[in-house]
Amino acid sequence: MSSIWKVLSDINVNEHTELKNGMTYLSWAWAWGIVKDKYPEAKFIKHQFDSPTGKRPYMIDENGWAFVMVTVNILKEEQTEILPVLKGNRPIQNPTSFDINTALQRCLVKCLAMFGLGHYIYAGEDLPPEGNEDLSHDDAGAKTPPQPESSDALQAVPPPAERPSDDDDEEQNKRYDKAFYMDMSSKLTQARHISKVHGLFEEMKPKIQEIKKRSPERAKHILELFMKHEDRLSNGES
Repeated sequence: MSSIWKVLSDINVNEHTELKNGMTYLSWAWAWGIVKDKYPEAKFIKHQFDSPTGKRPYMIDENGWAFVMVTVNILKEEQTEILPVLKGNRPIQNPTSFDINTALQRCLVKCLAMFGLGHYIYAGEDLPPEGNEDLSHDDAGAKTPPQPESSDALQAVPPPAERPSDDDDEEQNKRYDKAFYMDMSSKLTQARHISKVHGLFEEMKPKIQEIKKRSPERAKHILELFMKHEDRLSNGES
């Protein structure tokens, strides 16, 4: 586990979030302030893209949907995220300057989550691990939590066996968690719409939380798997 992840994932961000229209928002200003306090050399880039009228801070895909991209660098480690420009939790075309600015701040917060800050919000957690740090309040950056939509089922993949009853058996836990990861990977690879990713996430939150209690690192890999496929489908890939 990287030292950056350890430091930032231990911070309790709960008092700096706000629920609006079914979405949990984390203050981008507070989040960036905390990162700069911990890592003064940290920096971020809001990427620019070519257009017929010059550079602009968003890109348009072949169907007219708008996306933004942000890169964060901390101690020479980089995370880059792409996020669709949204109104509420729905992607839009022909965004306003306000829509673009909001998407950029949300994308920044998502990058910081990949370094550990507030990552458990994306995993549906209400609390970070024991021994966390608490710091104080601001208002809305943003993150869009998974929203289940269609009832169409993913192609069935045999689930892993139930968790062993003996919690002290680390090898059994590792085997169970690996099987769970592989099961999620198979189902997510079959997903052809982002709603399937969101629905599966909602269904599996209790198991992800259970894994998080015994192994934050393995839970992190599962979280990254969901985020990877969310990005894949947001970017129009199949």
